[in-house]
Amino acid sequence: MISDSENEKGLPPRVAFSVFFFLSCGSWGLINSYLPVYYNSFGYNNTQIGFLSAMGPFVTLFGLIFWGTRADRARYSNNTLLLLCALLGVLSQLYLLNDSFFYTFAISVLFMFCFYSLTPACEGMFLGFAQSNGIDFGKCRMWGSFGLALLPMLPGIVISRTGIRSLFPSYLLLIIVLVIITLQLPKIPGGQSVSRKKTNLFALRHDKELVGLFCFLFPLHMTLGFYYSFFPVLMDNLGAANLVGINNLAQFGMEILFMFFLVKMTKRFGFARLFILAFALTAARLLLISCTASPVLLILVNLFGGVGYSLTMMLLTLFALRTPKDLRTSAQMLTTIVAHSLSRFFGGMLGGVLSDIFGIPAVFMYAGLFNVLLLAAFVFWIYKTKSLRDPVLM
Repeated sequence: MISDSENEKGLPPRVAFSVFFFLSCGSWGLINSYLPVYYNSFGYNNTQIGFLSAMGPFVTLFGLIFWGTRADRARYSNNTLLLLCALLGVLSQLYLLNDSFFYTFAISVLFMFCFYSLTPACEGMFLGFAQSNGIDFGKCRMWGSFGLALLPMLPGIVISRTGIRSLFPSYLLLIIVLVIITLQLPKIPGGQSVSRKKTNLFALRHDKELVGLFCFLFPLHMTLGFYYSFFPVLMDNLGAANLVGINNLAQFGMEILFMFFLVKMTKRFGFARLFILAFALTAARLLLISCTASPVLLILVNLFGGVGYSLTMMLLTLFALRTPKDLRTSAQMLTTIVAHSLSRFFGGMLGGVLSDIFGIPAVFMYAGLFNVLLLAAFVFWIYKTKSLRDPVLM
């Protein structure tokens, strides 16, 4: 066992990992908040912006597998983190060399192949280390949420004064600090994760309740894929791109508050009622965005609308605990595919095409109305099948 006091060469492990999550999630929030604005600055149409935004979630599927395998086979997982940081630092600066659509597309594919794997790669190596060294994984990982909420703000102020192209030098500075922090992490042999069992998504097909739930969550997250691709563009069109960081702070601040009370809330109200609330809040959020032209009011909408997203994601984490232990990794992988990969890919692509036809506000309205219908179908499914009655297992 390696205690904090035994790590004399650098920061205590729990501090080093907490800072890593703070910076990696913060850099994730920075790119996701402002990259659509960067695309918009070149006058790309909404279909092109949707296509570029959809590439990240799509290549995530391949990137997670590739980098996860590389981390398992490396002598030390730390080397994989350093390689990822180096590639992200170089690739991010290549955006500045050309503004043609096809060049941007090629760089985006390479960049996103690495980008979405940085935090999961650290989570994979830290889970086993935390378990064997008595470190609370949740408390360290929570700093990622703080980074997601806080870090995009300062670069946002810089971007508002110097232009959107300063996004990439700002990101490079974060990457350099990440490299320094990575060198402070304890060396962890490759393949040290909580579960070495092979992920088996097909085994989950026998859990009819879980499969049914994901059938509703997939279209819900398609509409959220449109939101994350085009809300920054909407703010930019309103002349408020500099407020995107403040919007993130408001949204993720509410999510952090919910982390402290979610288990108690689920025990009191149950999965069914809270999932219904999450669907309703998401629908209301999209509908209000469609009819609001004030950037300040849009931030207020997201202050409470973001609760729907946080409820959905955290409830999924709790709900995965009802699956057998040897399938929980598979359940979490399915969550990643549904919430962060395929749904956002289709949502960004389809939303971009529809936005060129009807306009961004109109597509937000159609997405909200679609979620109202989805909510009605979800309530009917719960009523007919008596699903989501499991107790909280925490």
